[in-house]
Parts: sequence; structure tokens; C-alpha cells
Amino acid sequence: LWRHPDPLVCIGVAPHSVRAVPRPWLKELRDFDGPIHAHVAEQPAEVAACRERWGMSPLQIFAQAGLVDHRFTAVHMTHPDPSDAELLRQSRAGICACPTTEMDLGDGLLPLELREDISLCVGSDSHARIDLLAEARALEWHARALAGHRNVMAPNAERHRLGRAALSARLMRAATLDGSVALGASGQGLGPGQPADVCAIDLSRRAAHGVPPLEAAIFNSSPDWVTDVWVQGQRRVHSGELVDGLEDESVD
Repeated sequence: LWRHPDPLVCIGVAPHSVRAVPRPWLKELRDFDGPIHAHVAEQPAEVAACRERWGMSPLQIFAQAGLVDHRFTAVHMTHPDPSDAELLRQSRAGICACPTTEMDLGDGLLPLELREDISLCVGSDSHARIDLLAEARALEWHARALAGHRNVMAPNAERHRLGRAALSARLMRAATLDGSVALGASGQGLGPGQPADVCAIDLSRRAAHGVPPLEAAIFNSSPDWVTDVWVQGQRRVHSGELVDGLEDESVD
């Protein structure tokens, strides 16, 4: 259903929230086979009004409509119901946190219980800032504020053995592979049969000196560190400038 002939285009739907879309309308989307994004449990007033009207959490409303499965990405989830974490895990749905927007609006922080064993990516939402790597590192900074210690976002099994390397890998995945899954891609990264979607980050910057590359990209970089971008093997950004039609710049 709802396919686009251009392989670079993936069509998704985004019923904004339970406060903006009537429940009967949500049920009309249950047979849609592409990505579904919605704001969920973003603000206390939204959650309270939903419970007062329907007796359940916003995520449960989407689940009852048949939308919460591998297609579904819950945006924000800053004020979840205690049962929401398990519902997300069982359904294989994901979360998109938008830390700079959540700070800008005073929405709150993604709870710690939603940061383990759930696909987690980052987005910009209100575009308070357009910087995916800043959003990714804010996941860790928010988590530190909640937990009272460092290295919170590293996978449990690797937290003590690999430290910041495991942490940086988790945060980079949130900004890249897990984000691509939320947008309807495979999330498998570079490999045979996968699209050559690549960006180059300038690690000659002074702030990267003496820092392992992945850690420098996550914790030290800014958007102007991105020098080149390839989409499906075709260079679309060169030396920080948008380009078109550079067929001879493809990645083999």
C-alpha cells in the first residue's frame, strides 16, 4: 500500500497526537504498511486529559487503534504510563527523542526505563536546533541528570568493559541506523545490497585531536564538521556545499 515509484522516497503518516486526531480516524490507518509517527505522552496535560476522557494512556489509545507495532515510532514519551515501556518492547515499536526541543519547551526528559531494550532514535521536532549529533549526546546528558552518574546510555553488557566507546557507538546508532529504521529503511548500514548513504566528518579539527574518532564525532562535533554526504552512492554535499548531478562522484 501507498508506495512511491522513486526508491529514495518512503511514504509515512504522522497522526500528530491523541489531542489532535479523533480516535475513529486513527483506526483508519491500521492497514497502512509504512512508518507511522506520532507525538505520545509529550506533556502532563495531554496525558491527564487522555486519562480523564478515555481512561487510558495516549500510547494505549494508539495501540487500541492497531498502530503500535514495528511500524510505529512514539515521539517524545517524556511522561509515559508505567505500562508503556513493556508495551513498546513487546510490540517492537520505537521512540524518537527530541532533546533540544524538549528542553526548549520544558517538556521534560525521556525516563531512564525507556532507554533500555527499545529502539531509540533522535529527531529535531520544533527545529530548536538542527544537529543530530547534538541531539544524540543530549540523550546521555539527560540520562546523567536523571541517574546521577556517567556512561548511562552504554549497553549494560558493555558499560564497564568498553566504557565511552560503547556509549559513543550507542549514541551514534541513535543518530543513524535506528533513525533509518524509524523512517522505513532496513537499518543495516553499509553492506552488500544496502544503499551507500554516507557522510564524512572532518576529524582534523582541533577539538578532535587526541580523541578517538567516534567519541570526537559524538561529543565534540558540530554541523560544520560534516564536509561531504552521499545518498545512494551519489555525492550530494561536497566540501560543505550542496551539489547536483555529479555522476562521476559515485561511491563504488
